[in-house]
Amino acid sequence: MPVTGVYTWTQTDCTVELSIPLKGASLKTVDVYLADTFLKVNYHPFLLEIDLHRRVNNSRSTALSKNGHLVIVLMKMHKEQWESIEFVGDEDAVKKRRSDAIAKHTAEMKELHEKAKEKKVEEGRMVLRRQMDLEQAERHHIDMAKEKEKRDAEAELYAAFEGSENGGVKSITSVTTLVGEEDHAIPGATTQQATKNSKQNDDFSEQSLGGTNEVSSKSNATTFSSITCIDECEPQSEKINAENNIRLKIAQSSELKKIDDPTININAPRSAVKATFKYTPRLFKTPSRESTISQEEMFVIKNRPFLKTNLLLNKDGLDISDADPLWLKTKGDEFYCCGDFLSAVHAYSSALACDKSMAQALSNRAACYIHLGEPLLCIKDCTQVLKWCDDSENDDELRKKILVRRGAASCQLGDYGGCLKDYEVATNIKSLSTNIELRNDLLAVRQIAQADALKREADELLSQGNNEEALVLYNKTVDAVPTFVRALSNRGICSMTIGNMSDCIGDCSTIIGLLNESRREAQNGELNSFRSQQFGFNLIPSKNSEEWRLCLAKALSRRGIAKAQLHEFEGALKDLREGLNHVNTENCKDREDLEKDICAIQKMAQDHVTEP
Repeated sequence: MPVTGVYTWTQTDCTVELSIPLKGASLKTVDVYLADTFLKVNYHPFLLEIDLHRRVNNSRSTALSKNGHLVIVLMKMHKEQWESIEFVGDEDAVKKRRSDAIAKHTAEMKELHEKAKEKKVEEGRMVLRRQMDLEQAERHHIDMAKEKEKRDAEAELYAAFEGSENGGVKSITSVTTLVGEEDHAIPGATTQQATKNSKQNDDFSEQSLGGTNEVSSKSNATTFSSITCIDECEPQSEKINAENNIRLKIAQSSELKKIDDPTININAPRSAVKATFKYTPRLFKTPSRESTISQEEMFVIKNRPFLKTNLLLNKDGLDISDADPLWLKTKGDEFYCCGDFLSAVHAYSSALACDKSMAQALSNRAACYIHLGEPLLCIKDCTQVLKWCDDSENDDELRKKILVRRGAASCQLGDYGGCLKDYEVATNIKSLSTNIELRNDLLAVRQIAQADALKREADELLSQGNNEEALVLYNKTVDAVPTFVRALSNRGICSMTIGNMSDCIGDCSTIIGLLNESRREAQNGELNSFRSQQFGFNLIPSKNSEEWRLCLAKALSRRGIAKAQLHEFEGALKDLREGLNHVNTENCKDREDLEKDICAIQKMAQDHVTEP
């Protein structure tokens, strides 16, 4: 049961300042909740709730730690002096005012969350647009460079064509002139002169005709080149033989006939084939670039849980590890069997992100939370699965399993009443599996619940100062459950208060033995069963946890003080120094108190030695 905290306050016209002594509470466990008319501060085991006199601006208010105190500065909505810090009114008015303030604060937080979510999506869109604009500008720059190169290449090509055409026309004109002159000279020439010319140019003519026939069968451009050679050789002889010119015309006409001959076989055009290219789908809608591969991989790693809900990504490009819920669930089962419960939780969460109605993945994640010591998350998942089971009404085996897991989580939280209810419902469900072990667990839970009820009554009597009556109830609690560490610790306080130091030392020694035994068994791997975790974390604190260290430090310090009262100073100093080693370094107040106790016992030991 939480204890009401204490505070002091001062005010100005604009602010109200509260100073709350933390009394050794760790800053990690301090929780501050502020609405416009309600303030709640939770610092275990203390709880402070204040219904403020007037409205404050919770967005401008601050909280900070200073010299072991939590200083909260509240900004008033209006400049005025408050008569008191707390609102004065009847109980119904106070409750309605508080609920209205909490509802308003919840609505504001929800609105801020939605705005932040929309802002994040809009920023993602802006980044995508900027990236697309940059890529569009780069593509435009590349297209302009290609167009320029194309125009330059076309200009060079046209210039080369013009040069070749001019040379070809000149050669054809010279040859035509030469042939025309010779055609007019043939009728008037004598046979002797023709024979003489034929003999003089016999070598050249055969060479020219041979070159012309060979090259003309290839292309017209090559023919022009051969004619150009003839034109260049014209100065070596005054006239070419008419017979050679006639042979040249016959060869050219025969080549033209070959081209126009329809009987020549020409291969048919090749048939067209349609080729289809399939590309691997990409998660991102932008083109793939080598310079952004590492950034994309880092984005996927950091935002893997949100890939399926991001509106800016291509869902077809998701990997099987992000898109197939059955594959993810199977992967989580493998992690669970290997004892890697944290990885199993991630796998089950990814499967549920793909398919929110996968009850088996949610059930298995709840089991992982039990092993990880997260009972609240386990209860949340189990409650959701039970809703689905109630809708289906056809899976009694799953319903029983979920009830057992939720009961185990309630047991970890110390809610033995809720644990008992879940186990009773699970025991009454008829299924194929046997209920013998479940009934045994139900008996154990019922016994623990009864012992816890006795302990709560004893705690109430202890707080009222009825140590004798509280001691009687603590004895009944420990007799019912001998490993109930909290009951043993409180019984030791009672024994010390009434002056029975030997019983206090015995209870503290029992607590130290249980804590060390649980740690040794955990190191040897003997506390890995579901049953031991189910009932071990509530009666004996989990190994090396903050509660485990605190219980051990308290037991050692109390045993040391009790030994000092019996004048066993050496053992007392040993226990106190060992307890000091287990106190958290951030808990300055407890360390200072232990150091003062050590100094006091040292002084007592010196005085005891100097006594006659």
